Amino acid sequence: MVLLCHSFSIEFLILTGNEPFDTSDAISARDVRNRLASMIDCMRNKFFWITNVVCELSFLCPVCCQGLVVNYCQNHHAESCRKEECLHFFPDSKLGNDIQVFCNRSATARDIRVSVEDFAPWFPSEDGKVSKWRVKENGSVGI
Repeated sequence: MVLLCHSFSIEFLILTGNEPFDTSDAISARDVRNRLASMIDCMRNKFFWITNVVCELSFLCPVCCQGLVVNYCQNHHAESCRKEECLHFFPDSKLGNDIQVFCNRSATARDIRVSVEDFAPWFPSEDGKVSKWRVKENGSVGI
């Protein structure tokens, strides 16, 4: 696990190499997600100065952002923008349900649908069971 601090966000990575995600990895991802949310709530209750800070668990858009680079930045009208404030994130509330999610920032993508299944290891399964996961070539996790 790696935590990288940026000016607007904290990037959280789980490095797995090329080995497939197994049941324990998916459970660990959910545990980490729940633990992060719990830590933020605890900090909010403990430190008065953080009560007014908005904290949201979000996931980087796999359609318009790869490797912390925006494919085409609408703010700067440039390709491969590396400015952190230009990255596109989806809140976990959008990805944790069965609603189809679309990237509204990509002008060049062939398919603007976001595969919610790629984020499934971070959310509880509907039936409480854990499926087998695999790491895709682009580093995302899928069924």
